[in-house]
Amino acid sequence: MVNRIKDWKLQIAQAFLPLLLIPVVLFLDVPQRIFDLLKQSNVQVSSLEWYWQLLLHLGNWAIIILALFFIYRAIRKHNEKEVIKQNIPNTIVWHSFPGYWFCRHILNYQTVMLTRVPIPVQFELVWSELFKKYEFMEGVTEKTDADIIFTEILQAEPYTSTVNLILADTYPLDEWKAKVPAPTSSYSTVIVNRSGERGVRYYTAKSLSPR
Repeated sequence: MVNRIKDWKLQIAQAFLPLLLIPVVLFLDVPQRIFDLLKQSNVQVSSLEWYWQLLLHLGNWAIIILALFFIYRAIRKHNEKEVIKQNIPNTIVWHSFPGYWFCRHILNYQTVMLTRVPIPVQFELVWSELFKKYEFMEGVTEKTDADIIFTEILQAEPYTSTVNLILADTYPLDEWKAKVPAPTSSYSTVIVNRSGERGVRYYTAKSLSPR
């Protein structure tokens, strides 16, 4: 939980700091203060534009709603071209799907960086097409040589309704049964592996199947 807060401190601030306006406006009773200032300045309320007159007579909550509307609109406009990503170096933070949904639809982030996002969350975000754009090349080396892709299917007769998908393209997964939750070890399992240097994040658009 602490890492989640530290990692998304900007998004949390954008979501909740504007709400501090509510107690401030209510405590100060802004419309009444404006009426008092106008009276002290010998300015008639009727001399103001009609929309200012309406806003003052509607009271505190009208001012709060209007102010929050413009604040959140500015935040959404700013976030439209920003990238939401994991910000704590060398740390993987498990943010929830509802959290990403809030950032996408409420705070209006259009792009997400998948670097250091846990693999299950990556699948969930991409599969749901939640964001308009997905970035994944940060810290990734692009290579031109083709990799050989190996696919192994275990316990496939018959296929179970739930299937384990194991991606072993960066780090070798020896004794895979010891690395999956015990309740899923009896499920059909698809292991996808590739040739290439281990422990190095790289991207190649070319792939070959072994003959």
